Amino acid sequence: MKSHWILVVSVGLFAQSPAFAIDAKYAAKLERSGCTQVSELQGCDVNKTREENAQAGFGPDAAA
Repeated sequence: MKSHWILVVSVGLFAQSPAFAIDAKYAAKLERSGCTQVSELQGCDVNKTREENAQAGFGPDAAA
């Protein structure tokens, strides 16, 4: 049971990290935009800046 929770938490952390992007260019876009692969599927735009995405309600800076 304990190993099951470790697996669930690990998968959740990997899904939110931009470091596990498909290639270097895409990883750089994720980093610049403040998006993750998950938030991109929810509408975060990797072609916008971190600030623009925060204004749209995405990323940790969204509440500011």
